[in-house]
Amino acid sequence: MNRTILSFEEYVQKTNEADLFGVTTSSSGNLPSGYDDRDPYEPEDLRGIDPSKHELKIIATDENEFAILQDKAGKKYVYYFDSSDPDFANEYLIYNDQTEEYESPDALGIESAANDISKANYGIGVRDWENSDKEIIELDEELVDDLLENFEKWVQREPNKKSVQDALKTISVELSQSNESEEYGDDEESESDEITRVMEAEGIHPAIREKLMGYLKDNPDSTFPEAKKFISDKIAGWKLSEEDFDEAKNLM
Repeated sequence: MNRTILSFEEYVQKTNEADLFGVTTSSSGNLPSGYDDRDPYEPEDLRGIDPSKHELKIIATDENEFAILQDKAGKKYVYYFDSSDPDFANEYLIYNDQTEEYESPDALGIESAANDISKANYGIGVRDWENSDKEIIELDEELVDDLLENFEKWVQREPNKKSVQDALKTISVELSQSNESEEYGDDEESESDEITRVMEAEGIHPAIREKLMGYLKDNPDSTFPEAKKFISDKIAGWKLSEEDFDEAKNLM
């Protein structure tokens, strides 16, 4: 049989021509209609999960028992799940027809499981994490610190937990910065209160000036206790200072 040996350029040209007419000559060429190039050993995902409907999104998971999630408002949560639970496997794991077994947990299934939990089963902080049956717990600074302490030990035995540990470290920094900002805001408010007190010391408080001056005009011989009672009756809970009383008397 005569064989024609093609040069490299001729081979490439024939390959390209074949692909143009829909004949596959290599794994990168066009596939004929109906051809399935999926790995025959890769199980098909029939769970029907739609992640666009998820309010909680996974930040990190060890794909075994822990997941860190975030909602649309930016709040962070920890979710502890039992991947060995038959109900969890049946609803959230891919079933492999070839091996007749469920695959290992994946992020999509775990996220779906978290989003199926009622908000009535959400908790917050260390107390709910340790003492309640809440399944999803909102993270605060104290709970993050406690979890990080535990993850230091767990990661040594299970390196796959490091992604969760790293996420918790990031959240710890975020919460710390947020709390510092709130404390700074409290300092500003304290300074404002101090300014108000100074201003009050320099003159009769504007909230009572008109009423006090009017009262003393009509009652020039009034005593401080009498004026104090009058102002308290007019402005519930207001305690007239003796300094304001004396200053008002001097202005008469």
